[in-house]
Amino acid sequence: MLVDFEKKKFDSTTYLLRGRLFPNSSFDIIDPCGNIVLRAKPPAIISSGKSIFSMQGAELVACLNKISFEDAYFSGVYRYEFKDILTSQIIGGLKGNRNKKSSEGVEWQILDPQMMQIGRIEQEATPPNVRYGGKPMNDIMIGFIGDEKVFLFKVNINTFRFEMSADFSMDGSGMLDRKLGIALAVLFASMKRTKETS
Repeated sequence: MLVDFEKKKFDSTTYLLRGRLFPNSSFDIIDPCGNIVLRAKPPAIISSGKSIFSMQGAELVACLNKISFEDAYFSGVYRYEFKDILTSQIIGGLKGNRNKKSSEGVEWQILDPQMMQIGRIEQEATPPNVRYGGKPMNDIMIGFIGDEKVFLFKVNINTFRFEMSADFSMDGSGMLDRKLGIALAVLFASMKRTKETS
């Protein structure tokens, strides 16, 4: 069930990102009442500079990969910018630095609109004994601004279709822009879904 975007906006503290089988392997973004409040694009076009999620035909936020694949390969640095399409304003970004000591191989930083670091993302793995086939995967992402947790993303490993929860309830003071938070959730969901289906 779709709801009116102008009434709903970004006021929920928890969302479920559920992969659609058709069309194009895109995502539904669902509020706690089961309403589809946003539609996210399929992983193949995320970071292309085009809109990554929309509501009722209104394109809302774009994600642009600011470093080419070749440069990322040699430098070990990744950077994404998120733009509010309705206002043409940059709302923040994400920077990744390759680190062999990190279990995922990349350390992620949350950036403000001026592309300065304001936070970080830590990743955790589900224990092998609770994952089918005993294959662990970093499927829990915790966002911090300073020492304060602002979100928790968790891939549901027990469903046929890809699902990832996005919980912002611990950010009671609103330190993280909710549009930026959902954009980060969409980007990480696309990364995790690509890994699961590759």
